[in-house]
Amino acid sequence: AALYSVYAPYGLTYDAANDKLYYRGELVRSFLDVLEWDGTYTNNGQLGGARRQLGDPTGTVDVEAVRDYQNGNQLTGVKLR
Repeated sequence: AALYSVYAPYGLTYDAANDKLYYRGELVRSFLDVLEWDGTYTNNGQLGGARRQLGDPTGTVDVEAVRDYQNGNQLTGVKLR
């Protein structure tokens, strides 16, 4: 639960009892946070590097973290993908 608490100010909450994420009350289908970008891209064009992912196939929204990679990988928000 502590891992996901940093996203709460941006509307993303973690339900530890069910291991699910919610964005503004909606169940998250996929969540991606590239914690440290290594300067590469994956085959599908996403940033490469250390990442955190969680989701539920029955969810309704896809969410990704927004980070400032020029300024210490600082988390600056979350957005719908």
